[in-house]
Amino acid sequence: MEKFTNATISTICGENVCVKDEGLAVEWCHVYSGGCVFSATPMKRNQEYRIRLFDGSSHIDVGYTQKDPYTCQNVRVAHFEKHFKEVGNIRLHRKELVVIVAIEEDSFVCRSPDNIRSTISPGAVWIYVNIKFGEAKIRLETDKSQSLKFHDICGENISRQGAEDIAKLSKEFPSSICCLQNSLSVGDEIKFELKPDTSGPSSEPPHYYHVAFGVCSLSPLDLRVKAPEIFSVSNNATSVKSQQSRSHIGIIEVFERRGKSKACDGVLTVTRIDESRIKYKHSSSSGSGVEKTIKSPAYLIFEPFRACVTIVEDNSSCGYSAVTAGKDADAGNSKPEPQTGKTPEESSWDSSNGGSSNNKLS
Repeated sequence: MEKFTNATISTICGENVCVKDEGLAVEWCHVYSGGCVFSATPMKRNQEYRIRLFDGSSHIDVGYTQKDPYTCQNVRVAHFEKHFKEVGNIRLHRKELVVIVAIEEDSFVCRSPDNIRSTISPGAVWIYVNIKFGEAKIRLETDKSQSLKFHDICGENISRQGAEDIAKLSKEFPSSICCLQNSLSVGDEIKFELKPDTSGPSSEPPHYYHVAFGVCSLSPLDLRVKAPEIFSVSNNATSVKSQQSRSHIGIIEVFERRGKSKACDGVLTVTRIDESRIKYKHSSSSGSGVEKTIKSPAYLIFEPFRACVTIVEDNSSCGYSAVTAGKDADAGNSKPEPQTGKTPEESSWDSSNGGSSNNKLS
């Protein structure tokens, strides 16, 4: 069956999500989170250092740089130019972990059962840690568990706590916003499938994933102009317009899988009842749904984290035009095909070939 749909996801989206299948699906796809931190001073040879990770779940890279952080005029550029070397990849889930690193002869060593090594060049070496996402906090310590200072230079999304010796992400799941291309009209109803991203090294669902759902009264283009930091952490929120744009965004609910709960998985149905109300219902919940007061215009927004959102049914407004023979036309005229849109009775489309994900979580 031919697909007819008026609802698509805008390609104006956060840099940590990817719009797929001609706008019918979006998935989490990590690119950059601004979570880089460095040791304040270079490492000493043959001395162990401790990187303590605690208070939450995260994915974290541990390694080193031989580029003096003070010479990094732009941490993002230096990151993509690979001046920071990732030696160990850590997946932390509700547990505290201490990673021991050291310089031995011509190698940076990350202590583990296999003692992961990376050859270094002559010269100074700074500890490098990159929090990709999550709530975990980081502290650098000596081999005697005394706190060490972080470098003044850090990623755009880092916040410091305590006596500046604890670092974490300011926004734990950044730059993952996406919006429907068009606003909802009264009577529109759209169904979305929410499911985990299983495109990583393991086919098993992540321990934690979520999809935040909400409404915005700005179009995707206007939202990016007024709040660019929502789309990339490298766009600092400094303007008055950016702060004012927050009043145009409302997160209604976060559907999450945490522990044994799988409240994220299922179909979310969203209906525009009238000019000031929408109703939504997740297939895992009972009842007829939840009504919320909204502003106009109303653009649906999503923030998937390690999850996918796919449009699976849409009977939203769609234009229709056709030219047919009138009663006074000559007999034998053929009926032209409709020029655009769909006929009024066609209220859904076949989603059997919906979006799929081939991007792996880094």
